Amino acid sequence: MSYKSPQTLVVEEEQRGSGGAVINDFSIQVATVNGSGSQSSNTVLMRSIFQMGIPVSGKNLFPSNIAGLPTWFTIRANKDGWIARRKEIDFLIAMNPETAREDVMGLDPNRVVVCEETLKANQYRPDLTFFPVPFTKLATGITPDSRLRKLLANMIYVGVVGHLLEIDPAEMEIALTKQFKGKAKAVTLNKTALEAGRKFAENNFDKSTVPYRCQRMNATNGKIIIDGNSAAALGCMFAGVTVATWYPITPSSSLCEALAEYMKEYRIDQEGKATFAVVQAEDELAAVGMALGAGWAGARSMTSPTAIAAALFGANAYLYRAGVGGYFAPAAELNPLLHTWSLSVEEQFYFVMPLLVLAGWHLGRRRRASLAVLRTLVLGVVLVSFTACVAFTYAHGYVAHLNGYRFAFYSPITRAWEFAAGLALVVLPRRWLPPKTTRVVFVIAGLGLIGASLVFYSKTTLFPGGAALVPVAGTALVIYGGTSADAAGPTRRPGAL
Repeated sequence: MSYKSPQTLVVEEEQRGSGGAVINDFSIQVATVNGSGSQSSNTVLMRSIFQMGIPVSGKNLFPSNIAGLPTWFTIRANKDGWIARRKEIDFLIAMNPETAREDVMGLDPNRVVVCEETLKANQYRPDLTFFPVPFTKLATGITPDSRLRKLLANMIYVGVVGHLLEIDPAEMEIALTKQFKGKAKAVTLNKTALEAGRKFAENNFDKSTVPYRCQRMNATNGKIIIDGNSAAALGCMFAGVTVATWYPITPSSSLCEALAEYMKEYRIDQEGKATFAVVQAEDELAAVGMALGAGWAGARSMTSPTAIAAALFGANAYLYRAGVGGYFAPAAELNPLLHTWSLSVEEQFYFVMPLLVLAGWHLGRRRRASLAVLRTLVLGVVLVSFTACVAFTYAHGYVAHLNGYRFAFYSPITRAWEFAAGLALVVLPRRWLPPKTTRVVFVIAGLGLIGASLVFYSKTTLFPGGAALVPVAGTALVIYGGTSADAAGPTRRPGAL
């Protein structure tokens, strides 16, 4: 690694902003959605740069690992070995319509954007260089399979970027073959997509307008490129782990996924039998319990929860104390554990509410009295919790001084009514359930409320507060309309008391 004076760094940054040539020093951000198959394509792009001898690193950023939600993958290349994630983005690949405008608006002037042409992202900024690509059309020319087209679109942008950055095509093919090792069909299809992207860029774009270039170096000899979770998985395997338990849709999911693949290759006995067990649990607490049980039984066991707070269902308390202001807070996308707060609130409700229900049931001496007390208790929880939710969301004065909005967002006290609303449906008198002739009306009304919250809520919406009433009421109406007083079996549960 080289060391430069502050003056040299200032000169290089001015050169970057003025459009002058920038060699082996850039930051790429791929904005897409989880479950789109972009991880493999991003790895091919990063590995191609690495194989040219250029120091590079990659990092996946996401508020949630649930399919369909936004995710950002950043690639940082730097000839001097400074490969920690850089805040400023030089080269944006905009593939997510939901975040495209925000991603483009967040760039500094004179940066480069590759995007799906239907997004028309160039309307947002005249001071950027745009390269619109018909990814869907190009993918359709490769395969008629709609699912495969979505996956191949990712490799097409790798081909486009490879041409614009002058990445060696031979290195890209080597990286692609390594990524899909043992999958001949996948290698063939993705090579076709890679070449389609490269040819389209060659025939339609002037790469001289892109200031960033890759030039072969010799700075990665004797080094490997591996992500942190995969490295941790290797460490666990060589440490002798035999049982691993995990919970998916978390930032640590890839640790056990990688571990499972390594174990299949290196932990099979001579008879072809596995000498390990990798088990997916229902939640983090179950994963911890299974790992403890396996350890007591004599196995060398482990689990990989997102964090201690998440595993103990205290992530909401941690995020409140840490000063994180919810999903719409600044830089929320940089917190990969943010989504675990809802798991914690849910489990806290499950711990406390059954005890209250049991106490309410036994307060009455007869069943009718017990039901009355139980219904009053549930209604009281809904009203008190909702009132607290509204009060803290729109907090003023002393309550605001206590960070009332954050408390409203993360506290089980202010979010309990959302869960208790479902319990209120369960304790409804059976005679209040809708007949079959009117059930569809409640379902349609409920879906309308849920849809309204999806359409009209934005970053400026104070949430939860009164705004949470719309999606909660909509969900309750859908459940209510999905039951009937005339029904038998499981569908009688709401209102069965």
